[in-house]
Amino acid sequence: MSSSLAAESAQNATALLMAGRAVDALQLLERVLTDQPDDAVLRRLAGEAALRAGQLQVATAHLEVAVTLEPDHVDGVVNLAAGLLGLGAAARVVALLEPWATRHPSRPLLLNLGRALQDHHRLEAAEEVVRRILATDPTDVEALNNLGTILRDAGRCGEAIACFERALTLAPQLQAARDNLAHSWLAEGDFRRGFAYFEGRRFVDATGLSARLERWDGRPRPGLTLHVVAEQGFGDMLMFCRFGATLAERGIDAILHVHSRLVRLLKRSGGFREVVAYGRAPIGATARWVPLMSLPHLLDLTLATLPPLVPYLQADRQRVHRYAGWLGPKVGLRVGIAWSGNPQSEQDDLRGRSVPLTAFAPLLDVPGLQLISLQRQHGLEQARHVGFAAQLRHPEPELDAGPDGFLDTAALLAALDLVVTCDTSIAHLAGGLGRPVWVALHHTPDWRWLRKQSVSPWYPTMRLVRQTVPGDWSGVFAAIAGQVANAA
Repeated sequence: MSSSLAAESAQNATALLMAGRAVDALQLLERVLTDQPDDAVLRRLAGEAALRAGQLQVATAHLEVAVTLEPDHVDGVVNLAAGLLGLGAAARVVALLEPWATRHPSRPLLLNLGRALQDHHRLEAAEEVVRRILATDPTDVEALNNLGTILRDAGRCGEAIACFERALTLAPQLQAARDNLAHSWLAEGDFRRGFAYFEGRRFVDATGLSARLERWDGRPRPGLTLHVVAEQGFGDMLMFCRFGATLAERGIDAILHVHSRLVRLLKRSGGFREVVAYGRAPIGATARWVPLMSLPHLLDLTLATLPPLVPYLQADRQRVHRYAGWLGPKVGLRVGIAWSGNPQSEQDDLRGRSVPLTAFAPLLDVPGLQLISLQRQHGLEQARHVGFAAQLRHPEPELDAGPDGFLDTAALLAALDLVVTCDTSIAHLAGGLGRPVWVALHHTPDWRWLRKQSVSPWYPTMRLVRQTVPGDWSGVFAAIAGQVANAA
């Protein structure tokens, strides 16, 4: 291919990128690269196009080649760092960018380096890098927001909140800062302020009701039928469906719209007059709608007034009997474990939520203990390679494989003695069922687990075990194993 044709292709791809057509630009560039694979410009553009299209593996593959061809081209290095960050390769990003931080301290480079250092648990170094950006421009809202997350991870919550508030003052529409501020207040246990800011979250209406009905303002009114729309992940739906009972206590007739796989389980939760799959309920003249996770704010609930409605989920008795038979005669403690969330989740930052299956090994030091896998889909590949694979029992492959999600798992949980899990939907299912459950938490966990408590205010049968050293699960599972041994 001639250099002029390569230059023309690069120009056309750049135009497509500027028009927001990243996928088209990537397809064009990949066709051209089959004939000219060593063109660094085309490789860099292909990497950028793949980044914008969200194809991180493809992006890093192109950018690795581009950086090899042009090791001194900073844009390629920065884009490669962005791709690697998205793939969770923080250590590689630190090694890639630290040599550049003195000779080419551009804002994008420092932002990526700060994020990588934070993910690599080097919080003091991350803070120093981000403050270099703010020394040049104190109004850089992205840097302010990033600094806030670093300070939050370091346990300096007051300073973190000040950063998020400053960022929002400068850029009131900055969604990341608003979310971080909401989560920070909630983690501090200030539910009034936290849930008020939480109202600014992104909400995806799976029912279309928001375009047809007036949104409920929290006031009861004669003849009101309230259509409550579940949102975000399964764990959020399982956690917040408890407020149907609160609505009923206040005389509010409510229908819950939820993912179809949860309908049969949540019909057992009580409170809601009806539980339906998204959008499958008639709409009356006096109807209003509301997002499920807005209920604590509208009901003016605080940490002190959370309703103690546990258990509010019920397992199917016939299924419980079936799984009790599958477990067989009771010899020692029967402990169900879950170690991985959904890595593709768009609702939550999964950094630090999942736990390597190998970390659960200390539980096997408890005499007579049986380990039962509660993991479905994501993370199962670890079970084939872990050293204690032969000691891990797996329910039949069709567990919850049908249209009704969690019915089988709920029954299995009801037949177990204990659940030990990472921060995933299994924790909420076990907690809602009132089962004993231990949750292994990252050193800076999600807001709902608050900051220091070992007992969850949401689930009285739940115990929270937190990392004391960032990234270190060994202490967490040593503590859990010790407590399990005492209970055995």
